[in-house]
Amino acid sequence: MSTPSISVIIPLYRAEDYLDGLLTQLREQPLQEIEIICVVDGSPDGTLDIAKRHAEKDLRISWIYQENAGAGAARNAGLELAKGEYLAFLDADDTYDPLFLTKMLEAAEEHDADLVVCQFKRVDFKAGREWPGEGYRSDKVPANSAISPLDLGDPFTAFSVVPNNKLFRKAIVDRESLRFSTTRVANDIFFSLAMIASSERIVAIPDSLATQRKFINEHSISSRRAAHAEDVFASFGELRAWLLEHGLFDRHGDTFATAWADAVHYNATYERSEPFIESAVRELAHEEPWRSMSNRELRDAARLDPSPIAAKRLVCSRQPAGQARDIEVWGLRNEEEAVREIVRLLNAEHGRSLPEHANVLIGAIVLLRRIGLRNGMGKIVERMRRNR
Repeated sequence: MSTPSISVIIPLYRAEDYLDGLLTQLREQPLQEIEIICVVDGSPDGTLDIAKRHAEKDLRISWIYQENAGAGAARNAGLELAKGEYLAFLDADDTYDPLFLTKMLEAAEEHDADLVVCQFKRVDFKAGREWPGEGYRSDKVPANSAISPLDLGDPFTAFSVVPNNKLFRKAIVDRESLRFSTTRVANDIFFSLAMIASSERIVAIPDSLATQRKFINEHSISSRRAAHAEDVFASFGELRAWLLEHGLFDRHGDTFATAWADAVHYNATYERSEPFIESAVRELAHEEPWRSMSNRELRDAARLDPSPIAAKRLVCSRQPAGQARDIEVWGLRNEEEAVREIVRLLNAEHGRSLPEHANVLIGAIVLLRRIGLRNGMGKIVERMRRNR
């Protein structure tokens, strides 16, 4: 077969209920110059047999089997075999418009794009809800024209990080040696955002060409997110290191900070357990940014009562001696209680209960510590205020 226009890579785990329909659709869609790489990620069900059966019928389909390592590792395995000019990463339990590949490739070729993004719809079958327009921010990104990420001001939050609504130019992926993170969840954050930073021409098309079906598959990543809540921290740490290594952090530092704030807000709500809160509190008790921000800065950022008592309770003194005195004066036995008081004040101001939303704030602060940022607290608090 000549060089395919698109390499379609599908990571597969317990996908026997969905794979036959997806492969049938891909074989019948009008774009013929494709290859389909099925990466069976240690799936114990009939997924591998379905992939084999379709590969026997269509030479464009190939399959590989690996021990279970997660979707990120499975996509990377498929990348090693891909020969197409563009790359598409599909999930078996999502659905796609019959013209998905055709329309994405047409946009890529018309605009000589490095990255093509379409809109998609997210459906939560448990809650009976759906959210259209999830692929990109139509108020930020002009449709049907080639744009540079620098034209957007805040490109990391302008697009969803999921890969299955995108077409990636393989030459860029190869040039930058981009690979998916091997965390169990949030393994697409680094790849997608690094690709945005590496692209010169991005095209967004307004058509909604995919549907992400949340929670329909109990073995899917979205169904198991709470068990690996901290993976988002590791993914953003990886992205920050890559931006610094490539000299891009000064250019994309602000949009990076906003993107991780969004990600923490989204991901941390999956983990509401008391052990998670306890461990996060212990980890951040002696860390930035609390001791580097003045009472006024924190008070203003949090929009709290301006009284001296509220300000003193909001943050410990920068000096260890003063810190100890403040804890004692306000009846707090240790720094952990001081941190809890911060959370209590923030929640009281914004009507959030500790079990429901404090972990979002705490998770964000833990991330601040891990990636070394000191200017993101205001962003988190502002986001809590906006989402009341």
